[in-house]
This record gives sequence, structure tokens and C-alpha cells, in this order.
Amino acid sequence: MKIYISLLSILFLLSCQDLKKDEQITKLNALQKTNDSIREVFYKNKIDTIDNIIFKVREVEFRIKHNYVSDTIDRQKADKINEYKTVRKKLKHAGKYYNQLERGTKEESETLKKLKTDIESGAGEIKKYDEYISFERNKVNQLNLILKDYVSSQSESLISFNKLHSELTAFSLSLLKK
Repeated sequence: MKIYISLLSILFLLSCQDLKKDEQITKLNALQKTNDSIREVFYKNKIDTIDNIIFKVREVEFRIKHNYVSDTIDRQKADKINEYKTVRKKLKHAGKYYNQLERGTKEESETLKKLKTDIESGAGEIKKYDEYISFERNKVNQLNLILKDYVSSQSESLISFNKLHSELTAFSLSLLKK
């Protein structure tokens, strides 16, 4: 009778572990799906011409800085120039965000696959699986925040660039003629 109860207890514990394993695998699959979505969104929002835009902004800034000789400038023009300068800075940050996202989502994908394999095979410290999953969830959430910053800084910059580039280029070129 004691053997029968012991066997039932072992079977019960094993079935509970299988349920927990299934739950953990489900969580990892959801994290992998989120990570893949982040990767897809940032690739769709990649702009190949960021370096070219930054170069154009620097050119205009350089011409204005070295050819504008008056002590005063009207407030509207100064505000436009300052906004234009932020385009370069924001796009530079967007480039850093892009690199973080590219590297981070790739590393995260590999880590999630390894953790899933460990859970399926029961390797490592089984008691810490939930802790590991929580840690990886935080990393995916961080990547999601970086993605939001990347997309917003890039779109704000492009709007400002498109709004100001023609006018400030013409202004900077007019300074050369004086």
C-alpha cells in the first residue's frame, strides 16, 4: 500500500512539473513572438539614407556657421536653424537605437531558444526557470521601449528635415553669394 501511495505521489509531482513546463514554454513562445515582431517593425522602419540626411544637414549647418556674418538673426530663422540641428542629433541617436535593436533582438532570439531547449530537456536549475523567463521578459520589454524611441525619433526627424531642408539650404547658399 505504501508503495502504491508513493508511486501516485511521484506521478502527481511529475504531472505538475509537466504542466509548469508547458506554461513556461508558452511564455517563452510569446516572448519569442514579441521579439520577432520588434525585429520586423524596426527593419520595416529602417531608412537607408540616414547617413545621407545627416551629411546634408551638416553641410547646411557648416555653410550657415561660416558664412553668416551679422550679429543678429530674426527669431523665426534662429528657431528653424535650431530645429534643423536637432534633426542631425536625433538621427544619430536613431542609428544607435538601430544597432541596439539589431544586436539585441538577435541575441534575445538565441537566448530564448536556448532557454526553451533547457526547459524541454530539464537541463540546468529547474527551480530558476521562472526567474530566467522573468529576466528575459524584462529584456524584451526594454527592446520594445528602444523600438518606440527609434521609430518616434526617426519620424520626428524626417518631418523636420522635410519641412526645413529646402528653405535652409536656399538660405545657406544665399550666404555664399554675399
